[in-house]
Amino acid sequence: MARWLGTKLGWLPKAFIKNLGWTSMKLSAHQLDVSNAFLHGKLTETVFMAQPPGFTDPNYPTHGTHLFLLIYVDDILLMGNNASIQQQLLDDLQGTFQLKHLGNLHNFLGLQFTSVHSGYLVQQTSYTNTILQRAGMVNCKPLLTPMTSKVVDNSDDEFPFTDPPLYRRLVGSLQKVALGLPITAGSLNLTAFTDADWAGDKTDRKSTTGFCVFIGSTLVFWATKKQSTIARSSTEAEYRALTSLATELIWLRRLLKEFHVEHSSPVPIFCDNISAISLAHNPVFHARTKHIEIDHHFIRECVNNGTVVIHHVSTNDQIADIFTKPLSTSKFCDFRHKLTLQNL
Repeated sequence: MARWLGTKLGWLPKAFIKNLGWTSMKLSAHQLDVSNAFLHGKLTETVFMAQPPGFTDPNYPTHGTHLFLLIYVDDILLMGNNASIQQQLLDDLQGTFQLKHLGNLHNFLGLQFTSVHSGYLVQQTSYTNTILQRAGMVNCKPLLTPMTSKVVDNSDDEFPFTDPPLYRRLVGSLQKVALGLPITAGSLNLTAFTDADWAGDKTDRKSTTGFCVFIGSTLVFWATKKQSTIARSSTEAEYRALTSLATELIWLRRLLKEFHVEHSSPVPIFCDNISAISLAHNPVFHARTKHIEIDHHFIRECVNNGTVVIHHVSTNDQIADIFTKPLSTSKFCDFRHKLTLQNL
């Protein structure tokens, strides 16, 4: 799992969120690497961040070949639905720039991609082994769950950790780990779950937000982070979590739209707090919740304009719980399975 100690977001790289449809659209993926990358070079050419006007034939707006270049600094993915034209573009790029063709998609941005019959399996075995070696824990025994249900008070510990910089590096590294995550072809509809652990931090009593987002059956986005201010009720904590999730969903919808994946219907969000759902739908409740900051009413606007629709889900089926609090072994394994994560 990712971001157990994390403070913000876990994700498949934005390139893969943006291009998850390549498995459904049967696009082939090739990796390229720039031999000499100058990160601060001056550009003298015109660079289009969107297709220039007049490029599309108005008589055939949906006719033609689709090629997509996904660029992250000097690492490039080229995807397309026409092998011959794709190869022609590869030849043109290599003839113009110093590029290495690394073959089909296999290792990108530290993620290993294994082709399977249903799509790809994403894993980070090498990266995880590096973290274990750095921590001196290569031969450690794994635990069934990543968090203990019993909180240990270390406030009077006379022997603090001897290497704080190492600890900070390890925590930062763990935030980027995602193991055994399948990317499968199928529906491109968005679905989301959100939860909050009210006043869960025993030190400052701030709440923890947790949510996850699926495209079809593929988990693409997840978060666990402490809320910036103290919530005075569980409703307020859950309401803030809903608002945080709504902003991310708007971004995802816009990102998918760039690849012609439209979402005309509201994105379903599953929440287990009935009061927070009522607050998002019914302005009558607002008179009793004036202490909730104005920007958190953003979620109600999203409901009214049809961006999202909020459904109640039983706490027993709220898989976002896995991001906010310690769980029993059976519950943790059940939710991990529902997140589609696989043991490797």
